[in-house]
Amino acid sequence: MATDGNARVFSFVGGVGTDGPNSTQPGSTPPQAGAGAPGTSTKDKHNNYTCTKQPGKGQPGQPGGPGNPGGPASRGLDSPGGSLDLGKVSGAVVIETGGGNGGKGGHGAPGGTGGAGGPAGSKPQGCSPGEQGTAGAGGRGGDGGPGGDGGDAGTVVITADMQQGSSVTFDRNHGGVGQGGDPGPPGNPGAGVGGGGNLGGGTPGPNGQVNGKPGQVIVNGTPINPSNQLLKAQLDTQAAVAAAPAQPQIVIQGDDGTPGPDGLAGTNGVNSAKDNTGQDGEDGKYSFLGGCTCATNGTKGANAVSPGHDGKQAGNGKPAPAFVIRANRFVGDLLVQSTGGKGGRGGHGGRGGDGDTGGNGGKNKHHCIEGDRCTPTSGGVGGDAGNGGQGGRGGDGGAGGSIVLYYDQAQPPSASLLSSGGAQGMAGIGGAPGTPGTGGLGEEIDGTQTRAADGSPGSTGGTKGPGSVGPNGPVHVIRVS
Repeated sequence: MATDGNARVFSFVGGVGTDGPNSTQPGSTPPQAGAGAPGTSTKDKHNNYTCTKQPGKGQPGQPGGPGNPGGPASRGLDSPGGSLDLGKVSGAVVIETGGGNGGKGGHGAPGGTGGAGGPAGSKPQGCSPGEQGTAGAGGRGGDGGPGGDGGDAGTVVITADMQQGSSVTFDRNHGGVGQGGDPGPPGNPGAGVGGGGNLGGGTPGPNGQVNGKPGQVIVNGTPINPSNQLLKAQLDTQAAVAAAPAQPQIVIQGDDGTPGPDGLAGTNGVNSAKDNTGQDGEDGKYSFLGGCTCATNGTKGANAVSPGHDGKQAGNGKPAPAFVIRANRFVGDLLVQSTGGKGGRGGHGGRGGDGDTGGNGGKNKHHCIEGDRCTPTSGGVGGDAGNGGQGGRGGDGGAGGSIVLYYDQAQPPSASLLSSGGAQGMAGIGGAPGTPGTGGLGEEIDGTQTRAADGSPGSTGGTKGPGSVGPNGPVHVIRVS
């Protein structure tokens, strides 16, 4: 902040909170819906076919899954408090206090693509072709993440020998709430005859809920009332200079935390005769004495053995080293910034295991089907996919380092000493779900085979959340003889 030449300014202002992570994993796409009922027909002695039941329309497609919501933003950083020993004060002293504003919430992910309508039922000779089922609607977009709360302002304790005409003023600011994240768009509709559309986009994230607490300045043991008059006059006359923020002259930085290891992928399902998973059905038989022995259906594919493993927690940021400076003689301003290391990013969740394919249906003897003694076989449903693993927790920010300024002149220099905690580490991204197994094929009737439904899709893994913002460090300005 710009001031006139007679005012000395001391800043205790927190930084802006970290924005929430954007969600990029769209909602899940459901498997294709089931087939319609098969048609039936009869054949007379002249080999003419008459349709007795038209093939049914395929089952309607299911809507796509909702997109993941954006991540929450962190609250604004608290402004560091401090103590100032100003010695003899003959002019104006301005104390800038205020917590940082909250970060903006993360962007929601797109909704999933709608599922395809099911295939028409099988068409026997003499019947018309059926119709595919209606398309599933595109999934709803993910909601935006919530904005962060405002940071609190600290307490500044001043010891001074106040002379005639001197003053100490401060602006009792606080951190404002952060803006909510943008919503995700809806998903695309699936394939099918009719239907479709989408379930709409997500909703914008809510703004942060709580403004930060205002600060307090205590001079010689007495709290003083906040005043904007001096600061406003300075801003009105020095607006151009005030628009250019001062850059730190001395920067002390803690080391950032290491990222967490990613989780391993889940184990895929494998069909086996022992578990009767994904096995083809047996073909039918016929004997003169025993008649028709009907074929059997294929069995369900093996489900994924395990979901994806969770990502590991990240390392915490390291605290900034302590910093001490002595000013025997100072000309101009001094700006020192100490910041703890940023927390590492959590490990990403592992991908879920895949399901295996369903078995194919066996084949009946042709005259057993025509005589309605056996029904056409169906394939086995595919194996279910595993869920993705959770993203690991982000590391905590490191503590800001202590800053001590010693001076031995009658008036201290204009100094801004800031010691802020490191930013929180972001959570790892949840793992993608595995791939469901493909359904097996049913028995071929009049050149048409119907495939069974795929296995159930898994879910995208969530997160274990970001780390915490590191604590601010202490700041002291001390006059020595």
